[in-house]
Amino acid sequence: MLGLGDVQPIPPDTPSYLEGNEEYHHFIQQIRTFIDRMMVCGLDKYIALPMIAVMGDTSSGKSALLSNTAEIELPSAHTLTTRCPIMIKMKTSDTWSAKISVKLRQGTANGGENATDFNDINLDKNGWSKIRESIALAQDFILRTTRKQVARDVVDVEIHAPYCVDLTLIDLPGIVRSTGRGESESLSPEIQALINDYLNNDRCVILAVHPANVDFHNSQIMQDAKKVDPQTRRTLPVITKPDLIDNGAEGGVMDLLLGKKMDGFDRGFHMIKSRGQSDLDRGLSIRQGLEDEELFFRQTDPWNRVADRSLFGTSELRRKLGALQMEIIKDSFPGIVEEVKQQHTEAKGILNSMGSLPDSASARRGFFHLKIEEFFQRLKEQIIDGKVPSSSNTLSVPAQFFDMAETFKSSITSTRLAAIDRPVVDDGAEAVIGCTLIKGKVLKILNGKFFLDSYTVKGYCPVERDGKFKPTATVFQGKHVDMKQSNGVDVELQPIDASCINRDPEWLHPMIKQRMPLKLQMFPNDTIFIDIVATLIDREWKEPSTKLLKDSEELLKNACKTAAGQAGLHSYPLFKAFLYELTHTVVGELADTTRSSIDHLFNVNQSPYSQNKDLVNEVVHHRTEDLECALETALNLKSLPQNSSIPVSTIANAIKAVFEPRKNKSVMDIIAGDLQNALAAYGKIAVTRIADEVPMLCKNMIENLEKEMRKRVFAVSDMELAGLLKMPAHVQRQIREAKEKIEMLDQAVSMMKELKLGTGENPAM
Repeated sequence: MLGLGDVQPIPPDTPSYLEGNEEYHHFIQQIRTFIDRMMVCGLDKYIALPMIAVMGDTSSGKSALLSNTAEIELPSAHTLTTRCPIMIKMKTSDTWSAKISVKLRQGTANGGENATDFNDINLDKNGWSKIRESIALAQDFILRTTRKQVARDVVDVEIHAPYCVDLTLIDLPGIVRSTGRGESESLSPEIQALINDYLNNDRCVILAVHPANVDFHNSQIMQDAKKVDPQTRRTLPVITKPDLIDNGAEGGVMDLLLGKKMDGFDRGFHMIKSRGQSDLDRGLSIRQGLEDEELFFRQTDPWNRVADRSLFGTSELRRKLGALQMEIIKDSFPGIVEEVKQQHTEAKGILNSMGSLPDSASARRGFFHLKIEEFFQRLKEQIIDGKVPSSSNTLSVPAQFFDMAETFKSSITSTRLAAIDRPVVDDGAEAVIGCTLIKGKVLKILNGKFFLDSYTVKGYCPVERDGKFKPTATVFQGKHVDMKQSNGVDVELQPIDASCINRDPEWLHPMIKQRMPLKLQMFPNDTIFIDIVATLIDREWKEPSTKLLKDSEELLKNACKTAAGQAGLHSYPLFKAFLYELTHTVVGELADTTRSSIDHLFNVNQSPYSQNKDLVNEVVHHRTEDLECALETALNLKSLPQNSSIPVSTIANAIKAVFEPRKNKSVMDIIAGDLQNALAAYGKIAVTRIADEVPMLCKNMIENLEKEMRKRVFAVSDMELAGLLKMPAHVQRQIREAKEKIEMLDQAVSMMKELKLGTGENPAM
């Protein structure tokens, strides 16, 4: 493989010691030959190459300009004669030779001919008159082959003769403003599209041809050139047909030529006179035409009065174009070298990413194992190691799962069973404040304080609820809460600390009564306990658990999709589809298994049992918490100084006051209270267990994916493999195009390495 790293641009100090030197001139000509060859080969499909393209309206004198410059006859007529690019490569030589060939760059149409069907035409000096006919044959061949009325394929004309300057010009079809009889309406836009390809090449010099007898402001090519080259640094306007200027109009054309009539062009204007149709009809030769041109500008007023004679004639135009070509080659070559390197690297990367098609059963099996292992490696990096691309802002799979598990935990710990004795808004609640047992409905919870409809700043006032009026609470400035009463009067509510309040167990009375057994009514009913636990688990915990499992399932599927993409399977869509399908199947089965495990976990917890000693501690805590709070309040402990002593009588009165309300509780209240304490204690134990074990089951599903996939993925038969590893036609075409591009770029690099000065030094190395 050719090394691109060795190719370097021309040293920046080259002009200071070589410009004007014969060896340097030879080197530039080598580069010119290199660029000509690359253009003919189609490298300009990928790299913008320096060139000089002749453009203008139909019958503007383009072909005549080229005929004069190359001193060869080109197809000429009143109608459109150029239907594809004609590249004329001129080179000074002691001998006369011409070669006309065809370079098809777009492939051939179905049923068309191949480029090899056109035999190169080689002519010597004696066959010089056959050049026009040969070019016409080559162009007709291209149009037949491509089945187009205008083609991008190139007629390549090499001219070697003593009179030639070292110069390459490209003749393009003339701009068509209207179509004639038998011509398609698409002719004009097709020609414009072809011309635009060259106009948009920043390294293309626009040789804009404009006849002197047509108003310059109506020139389409000048308008197009201004759009792509507003600074006019790569546009050279050439005025043709000065002999057809109307009498008295010479002054306007003179102003145009001298840059006085409009904004000047950076490279100035030039004027030539070619043979007219009458000259061609009477057989005037090119050489005679050039002599007539020289005589015309020397003798014809006002052109003979212009001091700067470099503005006139084909000879001066040749000199300008030769120097211009040297300039653009020198300026463009370093950039071309860099672009060749860059595009070669990119093409190699694309080709490597597409892979190659295994051609035997063993090769397919080996390739399959290689890609599967790469898939599993990428999958492990994602779901186990937590690897993410450096350019990605997304969280790793483990990080996403952690967030999902945290959301699940937050969801179930905020459910009723997790804190069943903690009242919420609209719940009945009770609290012992001092010596008073306060009962009421929670209207507001603010900053950890509870506000009941029965406890105002005036004290405890039981509320008679008839269902016709529902009191509402309003927060003022975040400091206090007011309640609107049935009489329309607002009253401020008294806050109660969260540690002193419990849910009123009265909500359990209907359930206890409904399930009352024919036994002594002194103990909580375990049937009610089990029913409540089972109902709340089913109602509150199953949905978050199902969501966590479903999200974990999707997380795995997406990770597998990403891993398949990273395993380099872009060229094998059936292989990727196979992995996607297998992934969905295995992940689905793992999810079903996990779902069964979660259901079993719920069934176990819906039949309450625990040997966790924290359960007993929780029961004791719930039974004594409100008593402790009531005693603290009765004894005013929070406001007493540290180490203060309290009289025994005060303590006795406080104890009596706290316990007195409880003596008045009914058996139903006591049973309900004990049942609620048991539910609260078990809820805290169960929620901790569920919050830990459900994510653990989902985590096990993630960890088991690779093991379960391995059990099935390698069971694929050779026949199935042959189908999975079949490349689609468009992928095969992309591989073929990438190989062709690399081959062309390799050829360009090889030619760059051959560029040498007479000293043996290669400025491109």
